[in-house]
Amino acid sequence: MITQIYVDMDGVLSDFLKRYQDLYKETPERDYPSKNQAKKAYRQNWKDFIANNNFATLDPMPDFQMGLKYLNDLQKKGYEIFILSSTANEEFLQEISKQKYEWLKTHGVNFHPIFVPGKALKRHYAGRGKVLIDDTPPNVEQWDQDGGIGILHKNWKGTIDKLDKILDNDD
Repeated sequence: MITQIYVDMDGVLSDFLKRYQDLYKETPERDYPSKNQAKKAYRQNWKDFIANNNFATLDPMPDFQMGLKYLNDLQKKGYEIFILSSTANEEFLQEISKQKYEWLKTHGVNFHPIFVPGKALKRHYAGRGKVLIDDTPPNVEQWDQDGGIGILHKNWKGTIDKLDKILDNDD
């Protein structure tokens, strides 16, 4: 029986990629680039991104309102909804958490937030009856491996269709 639904922020609710590309004219790597020069530039961009409070002011994803309405409806039906988002590492946990909390408040997202210092730590919340909505394939795969049900998010219409099927089969 599904009781809890965990929702990623960046790429699911907030548009991190758009802001990063607008600022730095390149796409961020999911992990640090392998070349030393690229790694140095990436780290400087990352520190700049955080220092300028960008996580607090990201645009919502284009279909954000559709997703938020759906999640609010699920909560009214008794499902526990959590935000589960990474701050990349321990060094930035406090500052990024503060910015992400501000973003959630600004956009009327009232689900309990959980911020972890690294995306690989999300899997520790997985288990029977728990769903993760995330746009990062390794996070979804790890969630599945640890007994949960992962949904690879591409857009809210597709995610809602998948989650409705899971919940319908759960009765």
